[in-house]
Amino acid sequence: MIDLNNQILKLSYDEAEQEIAQLIRFGYKAIILTSPMLNEDVNDLDEIISKFNRLKVCFKQIKFFFGSEINFHYSMIHRLSQGDVLSLNQSEYVFVHLPNDKKPEQLNQLIQFWSDKKIILSCIDEYKYFSVNDLIDLKQKGVLFFANINNVHSAKLKKLLKKKLIDFLGTYQDVKDYRTASFFKKLDRAYFNEIVQDNYQKIIQIDL
Repeated sequence: MIDLNNQILKLSYDEAEQEIAQLIRFGYKAIILTSPMLNEDVNDLDEIISKFNRLKVCFKQIKFFFGSEINFHYSMIHRLSQGDVLSLNQSEYVFVHLPNDKKPEQLNQLIQFWSDKKIILSCIDEYKYFSVNDLIDLKQKGVLFFANINNVHSAKLKKLLKKKLIDFLGTYQDVKDYRTASFFKKLDRAYFNEIVQDNYQKIIQIDL
């Protein structure tokens, strides 16, 4: 399995190492570590990358990859082109977090402008302003969806998984073991493998 986590790089080194060790015990072979950018916190990209590299050399049992979780912002297109924020693993995949309170008015314009990118919306099941039909419409426009595996008990995420609308599933914040969760046992096995491994491999571009 491959994971995407947005919390580990915020932790102290000791805490981060403990979380990564847990992922290895759970059977993860690779992890994409992301850092939130263009939010209210001031994040030094060079410092974050330095921390990422230090963690990377500590573990040989798991592959590491890096990218930004880009909070939706009017400057995001310019900042990506300038290298102030990063795609996932320097790929065409861009990881975007939308506002929690309301759908951004410029979302459709972003999708059209980034037609050469693959946009992954972060924590898609947590945006209350999206109906299932809204998400189907976004999928038809080529948008991809990431969901936090820790939300597996929520009715909305279960519904999205049953409809096979989720493209990526990852720990995002808390590293917990849901491999034996009864709901996942009911999912189509090929689809489950897609969202925890196969689709991620298109980003990391290596076979594990």
